[in-house]
Amino acid sequence: MNCFLIIEFHILGPKGFLGGVSSAGTNADIYLQIHDKSGHISEPISLRCSTKHSNPFEKGKTDSFDIGTKESLDSIAKLELYHNGTDLDHEWNVEYVNIVDNTTGHSYCFSNEKWLSNSEHLILDNYVLNISCEEVIKEQIESKIDTNSTKTKQKRSFTVRTKTGSQVEAGSTTPIYIRLFDNRSQKSDKIRLKQKDKDSHHFEPGSIDEFHITSDKPLNTLTAIEISHTADKYQGWYGEWISVTDNDENKTYCFPLQRWLDKGELDGKIDIHLKYIPTMISCEQLPDSMKRPSSLLSTSIQSSTIKNIIEEYKSLYHVQTKTAKKGFLGLSPTGTDANVFIRIHDKDGKVSESIELKNSIDHKNKFARGKIDDFDVGSTHELNSMNKLELWTDSKDISKGWYPEYIQITDQKTNEVSCFVIEQNEKYGGVKDDHLILDKQKDNRVCQELKKDDTINSYDKNYDETKQSFLSNVESQGRFQVEIKTGHSGFLGLGGAGTDAPVFIRIYDSNDHKSEAFQLKYSTKHKNKFERNQIDHFIVHTDEPFDDISKLDLWHEGNENDGWQVDYVNIIDNKTNISYCFPVNTMLDQNSSLKQTSIHVENPLINVSCKEETEAIKKSHSYTSVSKKLKPDKLSRNYTVRTKTGNHASAGSTTPIHLQLIDIYDKKSRDIRLKKKDMEGHHFAPGNIDEFKITLPEPLSTLKAVKLSLDADKYQGWYGEWISITDDNNQETYCFPIQRWLDKGENDHKTHVTLYQRSIIPCNQLLDSILIQSSSINNEDNEQSSNSEGNIKTSITNLLSLDHRYENIGSHDFQVRTKTADKSLQGKLGRDANVYLNIYDKNNKQISGSIRLQNSKNHKVPFQRHHTDKFDITIPNIKINDIDRIDLYHDGRNDGWFCDFVEIKNRQTNETKCFSVHQWLDKVSDDRIQFSMTNYQNIPCDDKRHVINYQYYTIRIKTNTTNLTPNDSMNIFIKLFGKSHQTERIQLDQTIDNKQAFRRNNSIDIFEIRTSTKLNSLQKIEFFYEFSSNNRKFSLEWIEITNLSNGIISCFPVNRILTQLDINRGMQQVLTLNESNNQPCSY
Repeated sequence: MNCFLIIEFHILGPKGFLGGVSSAGTNADIYLQIHDKSGHISEPISLRCSTKHSNPFEKGKTDSFDIGTKESLDSIAKLELYHNGTDLDHEWNVEYVNIVDNTTGHSYCFSNEKWLSNSEHLILDNYVLNISCEEVIKEQIESKIDTNSTKTKQKRSFTVRTKTGSQVEAGSTTPIYIRLFDNRSQKSDKIRLKQKDKDSHHFEPGSIDEFHITSDKPLNTLTAIEISHTADKYQGWYGEWISVTDNDENKTYCFPLQRWLDKGELDGKIDIHLKYIPTMISCEQLPDSMKRPSSLLSTSIQSSTIKNIIEEYKSLYHVQTKTAKKGFLGLSPTGTDANVFIRIHDKDGKVSESIELKNSIDHKNKFARGKIDDFDVGSTHELNSMNKLELWTDSKDISKGWYPEYIQITDQKTNEVSCFVIEQNEKYGGVKDDHLILDKQKDNRVCQELKKDDTINSYDKNYDETKQSFLSNVESQGRFQVEIKTGHSGFLGLGGAGTDAPVFIRIYDSNDHKSEAFQLKYSTKHKNKFERNQIDHFIVHTDEPFDDISKLDLWHEGNENDGWQVDYVNIIDNKTNISYCFPVNTMLDQNSSLKQTSIHVENPLINVSCKEETEAIKKSHSYTSVSKKLKPDKLSRNYTVRTKTGNHASAGSTTPIHLQLIDIYDKKSRDIRLKKKDMEGHHFAPGNIDEFKITLPEPLSTLKAVKLSLDADKYQGWYGEWISITDDNNQETYCFPIQRWLDKGENDHKTHVTLYQRSIIPCNQLLDSILIQSSSINNEDNEQSSNSEGNIKTSITNLLSLDHRYENIGSHDFQVRTKTADKSLQGKLGRDANVYLNIYDKNNKQISGSIRLQNSKNHKVPFQRHHTDKFDITIPNIKINDIDRIDLYHDGRNDGWFCDFVEIKNRQTNETKCFSVHQWLDKVSDDRIQFSMTNYQNIPCDDKRHVINYQYYTIRIKTNTTNLTPNDSMNIFIKLFGKSHQTERIQLDQTIDNKQAFRRNNSIDIFEIRTSTKLNSLQKIEFFYEFSSNNRKFSLEWIEITNLSNGIISCFPVNRILTQLDINRGMQQVLTLNESNNQPCSY
């Protein structure tokens, strides 16, 4: 074969005709010329060397040839056959010629029954695309069979309509077959979908095609269909739906398909069995589901034709490449400006689509000499462990060759690291028609270490043998993989951070099972473990029945001069394939500020990248920056704490008050007493704002909560209005409203509280809340607190004077009604349960303190089954229209209380707001059972004349990663679908705590929506999104929807990156989710 051939073909045939002719073969030389659609003709190709027989063209034989053409041809239009024979013995009958174009994958079947005589050129211009010639011949023979024997059969006629996906690549010329099944276990033969009197049919993108078919079986009511074809990869079809009408019964069956039938897409299926599910929606009413481009499309095609792209990545990877240095002083050119592509081959033989390494995270000009580039990429295929890597560029110019040294790929889902090394003779990184196939390194070490091993000696032989003996015993039964990152401390990160001391670890699960103490002795990656800025891997095993991992102990047994900086510990459970990340960021050193060589860590991050989380923490704390405020190697944080005591005479206290800070990773500070420097105690005087300076050795991240506590007897506690905490390192201030008593004799009798709700209003602008009377003055509490009669009298006197102030500032009387449904509220430990109400305005500012709903006007025991209770309350300086949200909570038993509604009415104006709760209050958080509600109606709750029967849902959405900033605007809508109804598009514009959604990594945003459409069951959802800025994206892990009317939970896994390219700016895109389960989404 000529080396300049650029198109290869494989020919099956010619085949001798067995139709009563004594001789059909030939000994002459056969020649073939190929004509394309543009009129180009190939050179004469001699068919001499059959790959099947030494003597080709014998009677009844099939011969194969590998050929090529010098001329570049544009597909195939017809064939020209001839031979050089001169007598009758050289006449030849060819039954068919089948050509497969290896460049496009298309096959062309040319059938024929003519004899090829001397000096005659046979022109074959009638072909069937992508169907084997054996099948074509079989159909031709079957069409000639006498049909008289079938006239007595009971035949059924059907009209089949199909809809092809709207994307360019969805269409196909592949033959599609259908088989029908009925309720009597009968099934039809496979029937090809094609128009009458046509050999083929083109399923055009977006088209609806109609076919008339007949089944020889007397089928009854249809129960299912089977759709199939036999084409190779990327020759398949994307179908939206298939409609089958029984013409005899005039009954139509709709089968939603909404998927690929292609070996190269998703699950690789080319046949599927669809059961019939009765529905009132016709196929024509079904929305189009095809929103993502096929992996066949090139970048240019996507940019010009795809308007709504959703990247449904099933596999996510981090790719790192290093461009080599070569030549004198390493200055020879090794980079490239060509486009570089990869394909990932997994251990099961599945292959990803072509993935371009396009946007380097590290450099604007990627693939430069000696540079390392990182890329985040994804594949729409579900791939397992990596086995091989295919690498190429789109440049045919050798002068633009690329000299890569290695490619390292990290599976973001499993954290598996695969290393692919490019040898010297593979220096160009592949060209378009010469892809490199790289094998994964067996030792699976990161590429930098592998390259280092090429230039230095391997491990000490005795050490290596001991290590391998240990690992071989553990690997076969090792339950956990432990990954530990040693940090870098000191000026510019160059100080000592590693250790040679023995290191140990103990792990716990959520049921308090604990392992033995494991010594981390043999790293699978390094001989010298725990070196500065190094990641080590270990294998450990325990026979304890661990359900998960909830905490760990880590320590070393070095001397006082042994310090070790630990960045993080990541543990992978080989049984469940779940990873647990523990950010540590602590120096284990007797001489450090913490003076500790051990650490206890809780609350791991599940299935997240420890590396990214740790870098984010370091960035927020500026560990390596040189600051005038902090020494470069000091991890302590300085805070300014300000508190305000209620202005009631009894609100002050000399009781010691303690503070604990909690960051977004649930890392907690030690308990800190609030007192002035060098003072034994502190008097929190009524109405005072006090300021304290504290220093924490712990490197906390962004704060999410604070815990306040004290230890005092009844009526010796404290009433706090608010606490403000300022991080002196970055000047960020956190305001946490308190607005409650910490006292055993007040309200819920608590002397400790954890505050999660931050105020968007500065603390010094919050209104005083102690104007709401404390519960200590009601008759019931007076009877219980007779020993404190003096305190109560004082409180009453002061409160009476405050009541006079209420009248001056415009107090309002309200009536609160609550309706209890089927579940009464029960108290704990022999005491009555209490229900509390918080009220907020439209700016999410709490406009009253916690109001205890007590002394029901119509029932001695409130909150009982089917009872409506009325309570009178007084709230100063508030109008009914100011109320926008309520918090409702109780301190009763965990089995909960079913509240139907809460109604608030101004008794002077009769203005009313009804909050339809219709919810179980049974989720424990900070020892209280709480529910937040923002949806209301401005009518009485039991006014049936005007009430709209809204359906309420709580929506929780888990964001994994995001690059959205607070300044980015976006529009998010959701649409819910039941079996026969669907809601309107509902905007998700405000979380229940009034925060910007989708702006934080590894966060959960909660929304509350209502709709007048009642759905019997939730079948699918559509998630609409639109960005105002270019190149914005965020990845969602799941969407959880709770129907508040029945408590049913629907969890829709997402695990996709949602993005918007420049071409789609200003266009709304939609993500359709059909698969869900009725379990809460995991964290």
